[in-house]
Amino acid sequence: MPAGRHVKGGFAVTLGLEDVTSVSRRIPFRCTVKVEADAVDTPPDPDDAANPANNSASVELDAVDLNDL
Repeated sequence: MPAGRHVKGGFAVTLGLEDVTSVSRRIPFRCTVKVEADAVDTPPDPDDAANPANNSASVELDAVDLNDL
């Protein structure tokens, strides 16, 4: 991908009923996922590792159990 270009991607998150424990509707269950992009079809360029922070991002997920009293 040429420098300065963007690529969109996506991923699915599934939370089961047993995975979420919240004590109130006002206090969500929170977790963080680190999302990282890696090239898998080309040999890596030595400059790609110069700033690895550009290849990842943290995504914060909030889940609320609406059945809480």
